[in-house]
Amino acid sequence: MRVPVTNDPSEIYAARLEQRRREVSELDASNARFAYARLAIFIIAAVVVWLALSNGFSILWVLAPVAAFVALMMAHERLTRRLERRRRAVKHF
Repeated sequence: MRVPVTNDPSEIYAARLEQRRREVSELDASNARFAYARLAIFIIAAVVVWLALSNGFSILWVLAPVAAFVALMMAHERLTRRLERRRRAVKHF
């Protein structure tokens, strides 16, 4: 975090607030990307299940998108917690 070299507390406060707002904006964008990625993985898993049931495709192929979905869920949860901490920091300032 780059804080202006000054002794004026209001400038330091304004710089920190702006940085936290920027972080919230960046995390919101990442949050949306995670949501779309989870949706895409879910659709892929549904297509694999449909192929397995209709064409004799091995149902074990579903494990790959399920594993990816679980990994995305865990990463998305960490991002969501981080985003909430940043939002609380903005409210604090």
